[in-house]
Order: sequence, then structure tokens, then C-alpha cells
Amino acid sequence: MRIGEYSGYERLNDGKYASVFRARSSKNNQKYILKVPRTEPPIVEEWQKLKQEYDMIRNLSIQGIVKSIELIPYYNGYALVLEDNEGVSLQQLIKENSLTLEATLEIAISIASIVGQLHRHRIIHKDLKPRNIIVEPESCNVWITDFGIASRFQSEYVGSTAYGQLEGTLSYMSPEQTGRMNRMVDYRTDLYSLGATFYEMLTGVPLFQAESPMEWVYCHLARTPIPPSHLDARIPSVLSDIIMKCLSKNPEDRYQSAQGLEHDLSHCLNELEQHGYVTEFVIGKQDKKDVFYIPSGLYGRDKEAARLRQLYERLQFGSSECAMVSGLAGSGKSSLVQELMLDVTLGGGLFVSGKFDVLKRQVPYSGVLQGLRGILRSLSSETEDELAVWKDRITQKLKESTRVLVHMLPELEWIIGTQDTSDSLTALSAAEAKNRLHFAVFQLLECLAEHRPIVWFVDDLQWADPGSLQLLHFLMTASNAPSLMLIGAYRAEDWEKEHLLRWFVGELNSRIKGIELITLAPMDEEIIHALLEDTFGLGIQQSHRFQKLVMEYTGGIPFDVKQFIYSLIEQNLMWLDEKSGTWMWDEEQLLTRKVSDQMSGFLLQRIDQLAECEKETLKYASCIADRFDSELLADLLQIDMAQLQLHLNPLVDLRLIAPSGPYEYIFLHDRIRDFFYHLLNMDEKQQIHLQTARLIARSTAGDSEERLFLSAHHYRLGLSLLNDESERLHIAQIFQLAAEQAKASGAYDSAAEWYSCGIELLEERDWELSYELAFRLFLGRWESNSLQGRFEETEQGFEEILELAKTSTHRAAVYTVMINQYTQSGQHERTISMGMEGLNRIFGLQLNAAPSQASLHLSLFDIMYQRVRKGSREKRNLRAPQIQDEIRSQMKLLMDTATSAYFVNPTQYLYMMLTIVKYSIHYGNFTESSNAYNAMGLLLGSGYGMYSRSYELGCYGVELSNQFKHPGLRCKTHFTFAVFISPWKRHLRHTVDDLWTSYHAGMEAGDLVYAGYAVTYILLAHDFLGLPAERWIEEADRHLPFLRQTGNPETVHMIELVRKTHIRLTESYGPNVMLSDREAEEEIWIKELEGIQNQVVIQVFYMKKMMLSYLSGDYETAYDMSRRSKGALAASFGLFHKVEHELYTALTIYSLIE
Repeated sequence: MRIGEYSGYERLNDGKYASVFRARSSKNNQKYILKVPRTEPPIVEEWQKLKQEYDMIRNLSIQGIVKSIELIPYYNGYALVLEDNEGVSLQQLIKENSLTLEATLEIAISIASIVGQLHRHRIIHKDLKPRNIIVEPESCNVWITDFGIASRFQSEYVGSTAYGQLEGTLSYMSPEQTGRMNRMVDYRTDLYSLGATFYEMLTGVPLFQAESPMEWVYCHLARTPIPPSHLDARIPSVLSDIIMKCLSKNPEDRYQSAQGLEHDLSHCLNELEQHGYVTEFVIGKQDKKDVFYIPSGLYGRDKEAARLRQLYERLQFGSSECAMVSGLAGSGKSSLVQELMLDVTLGGGLFVSGKFDVLKRQVPYSGVLQGLRGILRSLSSETEDELAVWKDRITQKLKESTRVLVHMLPELEWIIGTQDTSDSLTALSAAEAKNRLHFAVFQLLECLAEHRPIVWFVDDLQWADPGSLQLLHFLMTASNAPSLMLIGAYRAEDWEKEHLLRWFVGELNSRIKGIELITLAPMDEEIIHALLEDTFGLGIQQSHRFQKLVMEYTGGIPFDVKQFIYSLIEQNLMWLDEKSGTWMWDEEQLLTRKVSDQMSGFLLQRIDQLAECEKETLKYASCIADRFDSELLADLLQIDMAQLQLHLNPLVDLRLIAPSGPYEYIFLHDRIRDFFYHLLNMDEKQQIHLQTARLIARSTAGDSEERLFLSAHHYRLGLSLLNDESERLHIAQIFQLAAEQAKASGAYDSAAEWYSCGIELLEERDWELSYELAFRLFLGRWESNSLQGRFEETEQGFEEILELAKTSTHRAAVYTVMINQYTQSGQHERTISMGMEGLNRIFGLQLNAAPSQASLHLSLFDIMYQRVRKGSREKRNLRAPQIQDEIRSQMKLLMDTATSAYFVNPTQYLYMMLTIVKYSIHYGNFTESSNAYNAMGLLLGSGYGMYSRSYELGCYGVELSNQFKHPGLRCKTHFTFAVFISPWKRHLRHTVDDLWTSYHAGMEAGDLVYAGYAVTYILLAHDFLGLPAERWIEEADRHLPFLRQTGNPETVHMIELVRKTHIRLTESYGPNVMLSDREAEEEIWIKELEGIQNQVVIQVFYMKKMMLSYLSGDYETAYDMSRRSKGALAASFGLFHKVEHELYTALTIYSLIE
């Protein structure tokens, strides 16, 4: 291998991002260290780390830092050349066990000195460990290397990143650097790493023994290492205490400066050199803060934190928990909830969070998706074996629902592998689309929470879109997901104006037992006193007066208190008097700066310190999001990344923003972002949003669906400045695509907004030049109004939208919206009327409004004649070319109408289904054909006793439904085949397999009603097959919660009555057998059953009463129940209930004759 002028490579080690070699230059024959990206060609992240290291250290004038020589081209990136000090790594010296106590102290002092200089240059190394420290053994000279993840900031934000994605080396990482402590990471993280390094130097062993990343994180958070002096009595106890102070879990308990550590180590070395041993002394006396900071712990929230911890303790026993936290902006809602992160991690749980954005209210599920992505990223970092287990669990649980989630969560493919998404998801009705998404998310969470409890924090609910609130409402009230704890937070000042938020919190409060409603009040003077004491010690001039002033200026809002104090320090209105050790402050100057809006005043005073370019940077960043990508920001500002970094550094130092990942920053509070956003005038905001939209639309990075919504979001905010005619229709199409995606996921409010945005861009001529786009936008908005329940508005716009439609396909789509609206509201007769009107008005198809049994028979015979004449043509049509759109629209309209006819007039339903069969024979098969063939099979079998022909048609319908891949119709087709056709030809055990297929297809389609029917008949089939009563009851108890979630009381009634039958079968019972415990209850129950429309439930009720009466020897009652069962038996046409009825009727009559 040869790179540039360097050759003769000697491999030294391999790191996460780079391989390290020693090589010789052909120019000067000197040896150098080369760091080369690990992969060939290198991925961007690898060579960017090397470039970052080069930029970090090339101008550092610190003795003890390995100098960077140059960056040289390597494939599409760079390799880094460093000086070679020809030392050995400290790791090697520790392994050789060659360090004396004196040498250990000399090396440790040098390391602390170098780290202290780095901190004074505002550099945090973040990866200090023996391998990154080079030592010359003879002289004990020391150099620190590997600045690939070093930071130039006083502090930075580390979120709860997946274990495998944590930056740094786990065995030397501070607790706060794991992202599980709700603490900013500052220079004190290096002091913990030094403690871990010195511990290993003294003892020869690492701090802890752990194998997995999760174990290492747990050790750093929860376990206390054995003190070095306990492992080796020769180690001075005071030196052991110094190491243990470095290793304190809480940064406030560690050394507060590397200088303080260096002083105590030097004292130990002096003692050792003078006396040959180290005497006890008080450590930390010379330790002082290098940088002013306010402790990041919670103040005055102990009771609230305890309430959340109690909820989490309950969660670990498999319950479902919920808490809502409210308070004024800046009151510490997020900090309170994130304080729970440590408990969750130590308890083996998973803490994830998402946050809604005021500027993204039309981006559906934005805050929800953040949380779900956090869960998946956490899983994706596990070992290959663990990932294989998770893949199996998720695919087994979700089955076809994985396709629903992959569209929204591409990260899911990191775990389950690439999914075939070439076919778009099947278009469904409103309720089905929403149900499909809700249950897919529920199944995912249920699968994950089975193995570890999940705490899901959703912040800023006052800005949540309606779809997100409905999904969260479902998860916490309808699904009752086990081991899931939802914590929501919202601003108290937005309570009155956000009616959806009031509905959401009110619903949770009324329907969830044990919900915690936590309201955060401002801090009182006692709490402020505690914060000031921890920040300044006891030395504040006129401390009581200062405390009063803080309260007066800030109102006790925690965020404002901290901003106020930082403002005083930065403006030199408060300073430390070195002689007296007292913090002084200038009351006179402070009082003259009093403003009406205190928060704005603090920020304005701090902003005065910023250069114009830095202010401009924050204004542009505020238009992107609360988290913003620095590469996108650089493109917006039209500057390079190096120049942008110079703008960002002072903003981090002033605690306005913080790094939160590679090339990502976060505003440290919403109010900071709001402040800078409102510094822009309307034209400036719109211009920046328009620029941002164009950049995102041109980008190919990241998830395509996320890019779509982000570009649509920014285009919406910049529309008024659009003056490019060629761009107008392109943006309208982006809005239309965003609307379609929102509608497909059940976010109908968002969909209506996006459709309206697209309509605003249309001109009259577009109805000629871009008719398809124009019509889709108008139809979509009109349909979205219907899906939101604005039925009156939809009816009023029916004729208007119908007039806009130019094709029969589009006119049929208009009728379909109205039919779906009437069907979902239970207006079946209006559905039939509207459907028949549309079929006649659009296609000229006139159907008999009240077909007789004779007309039904004639229709069937006509089909049979056509089949004979054409030679069973449907067999050849299985793979026939797709028929024209017009015929397909006609048949869909007919099928949608027939669905309601089933509930009103079964004869009319069968007549319509036979009409679909006729069209299928004539034109070829289409999606709806499968269920129509099943309906015909039902009629042939149970109506005419032609069971073989019935079974043949049923199999054909099933095969056809599998070919068309429409989950909704596949669900119905498999259900019809399983319960009405298959049992008359095959053993009933085969029915169970078909019903499970129906259930999974129904869940994929969001058709909860038919999925519920499938589960119901799975249980009824097991009952008929003779599953032991105890096992049947267990199965019923397992499935009843789902049946209740479907919202269909008929299936619940059916399973509960059979369940009570099984309970009676396991008990001793008298001659008067009741399914209820008391006679009065039985009578009430009978009245309830007689009040429902589904006569099948009533028939099964009397049939089970007949069975119990017969088994108890009460044949008179059994015969009475038989007569009642027979009265409802027509409703069980084609079902196996008829067999059970006839069996016990025959046994009863025989017993009576006997």
C-alpha cells in the first residue's frame, strides 16, 4: 500500500473509524503516523472524523499534543498524517505491568496538565483512554492523540442514543456521556475518563467487567468500582480517594478542574519523593471551577419526580401507565421527565422521546415518529444474534403490517431487512386506513414491550397534529398496550386555545385509571435559595436581597432564572472577588436595565454581544427546526462549513444552542428559537423558508417521505414569495403528494391542509393543461372533509365536485366518497340509493331495487348458462389482462353498494354479487371478483346443496384474492370461504388456518370488524372441535380484549355467552341452567341480545341453552330452547351452527320420546 509519499506501512491498531499505521516519507526519510479510513473507499463519516481531528489540533500550541502534519487525498476523502513521537501507548505499558508508583504519578500529572490546557482552550477530548495516550518510557514524556470526536464547546447535548452509536469508548465513558442522565456533557467528562485511566494504571485492571454495551452503560450509571487501595494495599489511600473522586457519578462531585486534580497528584508525588510514602491530606482544596456553570439538577421537583418513579415501578409489572405534565414555558417540564431516564435505564427499560414543532403542525405524526425511530435505532445497535431474534419477533407479530410501518419508518428495515415496497399500499376507506396504522403501531409497541418496558415521552403536545393525538389516544385507551408508559407535556398557557389538546387530556383523564396529572408551579424563594447556594456557595454579597431580585425578575421560572444569572456573568454585572472569595453584583446597574418582558430583556442583552453574522446564523437556524442540520444551514447562508463553525462556536459558548450529533445542533429551549424567529420580518421568514424548501427538494439524503413533508412544510411557509411560473405546478404536485401520504396514514386534518395549499396555486387554465392534478386536489380536499366528519359540508359540495369531474372514473370516485360516508355512519339505505343512482347516472346500469327470490334464481341460472356456453371461462380469466379503468370503477361502486345491502336485504346483496360475477365472466376478473365468486359459492352450497361446485368456486375466489393482493378483500374472501364454504367439504380444523389468514389480512387492511369476526369464529371452531373447556376459556380471555377494541359488541356478546357456557360445563349445575349468575341478570341479557340486529348471536345463545338443558336432563326446557333457536336459524344460513342445532334438537326429541 502506498498513499502519497508514504510507504513501508506497519499496522499499529484499528479504531472505529480509522486504521493506524507507521510509515516513512520518501521526501525526508522520516517516520510518521498515518490514520487511514477503515473502509475502501471510505464512507463520508470516516474521513470527516479525520478532517475534524486535523482542524482541531493543527493550530494548537500545547506541549503534549500529537501534532498534525497534513491531510492527504485518499479515494474520495482524506487520510491524516501525524508526527511520530516513537513512544508506546499507555495501554501497552499497563499490559506489561512495568509502571512504578512514582512513574504512574509522573505520567498522571503530565496527562492532567495537558488536559487542563485543552480545557482552557475550550476543547473537550471525550475519548481519553490508555490507547490514546503515548508515553516515552525513559523520560515519561506524554502525548495525547485521537481528537476525532473532540469538541470545541464548553458543553454539548447528548441524547439517548443507541448503545452502538455512542461516541467514545464505553469502558472509559462518563455516565453523562452515555446520554442516560439528563445532563449536558462538559469538560468534566474528561475527568471521569482520566479517573478510569488512572484506575487501570494503578490496579492493572479496568473499572468494571462487562461484555455488552448495555452492561457497560449500566456499570457507569449504577455500580461503584472497588477503590484501588482495596485491590492493592500498597496503593496510598489518599491516592485511591483522588481516583474515586474523579469517578463520581455526578459531575458536581468530581474535580471541577484538571488543575485541581493535577495539584493533588503533584502533592502525592512530592510526598512520595520526600518520605517514600504518601500521607493523608484533604483533597480538592485547591480545586476551582475553570468555567462558570449552574448545576443541571432539578430543584424543587422532588415530589413530582417521585410520582413519575412510582408509575415506572408499576410499569415493570406489566401495566400500562400514563402521565401528563403541564406548566408555563420554561418551567422545567422536559427536565422533570428526562430525569426519569436514569431509572429507566437501570431498570432495563427503554426511554425514548419525541417533540412536536410549532412550525410543523401540518407534518403528520412528526413527534410520534421521532419516538418510534428512537426505539428502532436503539434496537439496531444490538448484536447480530440479538437482531436476528428481534427480526423473528417483529415479523411474526406484525406479519403484513410491516409494510404499513416501513413506509413511515424506514429504520424498521435495519432490523427486519429490506421489504418489497414496489407495490403501493392498498387504498382503503377512512376508518380502515386509520385502523391499519393504529394497530400496526400498537403491534410494534406490544412486541417490543413484551421484553423490556418502554417509557415514551412526547413533548409540546400543544403543537401536535390531530392524527398524532388520535393515535396516542388509541394506544393509551383502546389498546391498553402492556409495559408502555406514555408521558406527555404541554404548555399551560396554551390550554384554553387548543381544543384538541383539551379533548385529548380530558379523554385520558376520564378513561385511564391511575393517570398522573402533574402541574409544575414556578420555584419559590426557598428553592431559588438552594439553587444559588449550589451555584455560588455561601459567598454572595447581600445574598437575601439578590435572591429577592432573582425572584422579582424571573417570577421563579427555572429557565428564566438560569438565563438571568448567565446574563449577569456575561455582562460583568456579577463577578468573583478573588481576595474575599465573595461573588459581587452591581444592584444599581442591574435595576436600571429592568424591562417589561424580562425574558426578552435577558436575551436582548446577551444578543448585544453577538456579531451580526452570528445573529444571522441563529435567525436562519430558527426557520429550520428546533434541531437543525449544519450542512443545510451552511447552504442557506451560502458559506462553507469552516466559516459556519466560526459562527456557531460563540453561540454554543453562550448556551443558546448545543451540538446534538454529527453536523446537528439543537436550540437549548423553545423560547430561544422563538425569540430569534420573531426577530425576522414576514418577508425574511418567507424567503428563508422558500430557500430551505428548494434545498430539501433537491436533496437525495435521508428518508424520501420525510423529505417530502419537510419540503412541503417549508414551501407552505414561503408561498407568497413564489414568482417562478415553472415551479408553481411542481410545488402543487408536492402538496398533493404530501396530502395523499397524510390521508393514507389517517391524518385527515393535515391532508385537507395540504390539498388546500395545492389548490391555492391553481389557475383557471390548469383545468385544461393539468386537469388530473387539479381534480385530484379538489377531490382530495372534499374527501378529507368527509373523513373528518364534516358530513353536511360534504353533501353540500357533492354536485359541485361532480360537475368538475370530466371522466366516468372520476365521477365514480365522487360517488364512492358519498357511499363511504353513508356506510360509516350506518345509513345503509341511503348508501344503496346513492350507489344505484351513481351506477345508473354514470354507467347506465339499472339494477332492480327490490329483487325477488325468483329474480335471484334467474340471475344464477343465467350465469350457469353463460358458463356452460363459454366453457367455464372464469378459469381462464384468473390471469387475464387488467380490464379498463371504467369497468373497474363501475364494479367497485357496485361492491361498495352491496356491502350495505347485506345488512338491509340479503337477497339484494346476493343479486348485486351475482351481477359482479356476470361482469367478471364477460370482461375478465378484477379485485372485487374474488368475494363475488364466494357469494355465489355460498348460494350454490347452502341454497342448492351443490357443495362440490360451491367449494370449487370458493377456492377460485381465494386464489383470485391472493393474486390481486388487496388485503381488505382478501380478508373478506378468506372469511367467507372459511365459515360458509369450506366446512361443508373439509374437516373444520382447516377452517382455523383460513380464519387466521383472514385475521392477518384484516389487520393489514385496518378492517377491524372482519378481523374481529375471524377471531370470533376461530374460537367458535375450537368450541365445535371439542377443545377442553379450561383451555377454551384461556383462549377466549386472551382474545376478548382485542374484540372489545374493534368496537363491535356483537362479537363480544357471542364469545362471552360461549365462555359462560364453558364455565357452566366445568361446574355442577342444577336443572334450570342459566348463563348468568342470577335470574334477573339473565333476563336483562336476553333483552340486550334481542335488541341487536345480528340474529346469529341470538340463535347461538338459545342453542347453547338447549345444549346445557339437555346435558342437565331438563329435556322440556331444551325443547323450548330448540324452538327459539330454530326461529333465528335462518340468520345462520351456511354456518356450521346449523349442524350443532340439529344435533342437540334430535337428541332432545329422542330423550323426550324415551
